Amino acid sequence: MSFKNNTFSFFLGIGISLVMILWLSKQFNLNEIKQVYVNTNFNYLTYVLFLILLSFLLRAQRWKLLLITPVKIGFWAIFKSLMIGYMFNNILPARAGDIARALELARTEKMSRAKILATIISEKLIDLLTMLAILTLIIITYPALPIWLKKATIISSCITSFILIFLTFAHNSGKRWIPHLVRLFSVYLPKRTLIKIKLILMSFLDGIAGLFKPSKVICFLLLTIIIWIVETLIVYVIATAVGLPLAVGNALFVILIISMASVVPSSPGQLGTYEFAGITALSLIDLTGPLTLLFVVTLHLTTLGTSTSLGIVCFLLRKLKF
Repeated sequence: MSFKNNTFSFFLGIGISLVMILWLSKQFNLNEIKQVYVNTNFNYLTYVLFLILLSFLLRAQRWKLLLITPVKIGFWAIFKSLMIGYMFNNILPARAGDIARALELARTEKMSRAKILATIISEKLIDLLTMLAILTLIIITYPALPIWLKKATIISSCITSFILIFLTFAHNSGKRWIPHLVRLFSVYLPKRTLIKIKLILMSFLDGIAGLFKPSKVICFLLLTIIIWIVETLIVYVIATAVGLPLAVGNALFVILIISMASVVPSSPGQLGTYEFAGITALSLIDLTGPLTLLFVVTLHLTTLGTSTSLGIVCFLLRKLKF
């Protein structure tokens, strides 16, 4: 069943990406894009590469905050696992890179995979909550934005809040309920399987513990804000490089919409869906034309190429310890 679901998800993602790429090809003239491409200032890309690397380093440090272990984990192990995960997300379907990230860190640090996956879920949840909070403020500030965006934000906020409430309940009461759940299923499952399930659930609860430590939450939120500032600067600098008149505030709006579109099934690397989300976001702030596609494609290729290249390097050097 799992294989069938993954296969369906893969082909659904490919289908959605192809539809969006086809739509984009109908909207823009290749010759017009070539004309605006010659005016691109590639000197700015040096700054972009630095900002992208800074973003990855900050994300690794943020993830480290959630990894509560008896033995301190080195920064290289965390950064390496993060980049390997990003690389596999770019080349494999169904967000398989997140699993690869957990497996790599579990392999090198002899940690529970369930515990590591719990920290990844916590990290993504906080990221999503931050995005939705900023997007809500933007919608309040600019009420003229389309109703579909407002509805999508409300629905996403409700789902994310429900997940956070569930994790809070699990953190506070989960360890008391797990023995009862094990006894409930003891009639249907063999003892060895029940013990394994119990260990996985307990490890998962240990993994989300960092989400509820006030000192870590404050540092985590500060790092998250800094990361989004860096992400906004990446968008702004690339817009400047291609000559797109994009204000800093609008750059933040664009990267928020692109990031939220990552939940839509797509081909590996978000081909098509990334560009569609970027073009849609730009059209909402009255920016259209061939320059917008050049900007979004440049943004996507730069971030995709950098994360994949770093992931390959980290994969080749994964046996090294610092």
